[in-house]
Amino acid sequence: MLDHVCARAASAALGQPVVTGRLDTRYREPVLLAAGPYRVVAVAERPRSKTVRVVGAIERRADGWPLVEARSLFVAI
Repeated sequence: MLDHVCARAASAALGQPVVTGRLDTRYREPVLLAAGPYRVVAVAERPRSKTVRVVGAIERRADGWPLVEARSLFVAI
């Protein structure tokens, strides 16, 4: 889920399709399906010519607490 949302942010930032070059995740707390709902967010940093870094998270919808954090690098294809 994080890979998909981060890829969408990267593609929008670069204006073209992308592939995942790297995706590092940090699990801060368990993400239990029955404990949802959750919000998945991603923000692209300033793009370079063919790459862009994106940070994303899965958050509790109630208070915005990040349960999973991701740092990623995407490459234009």
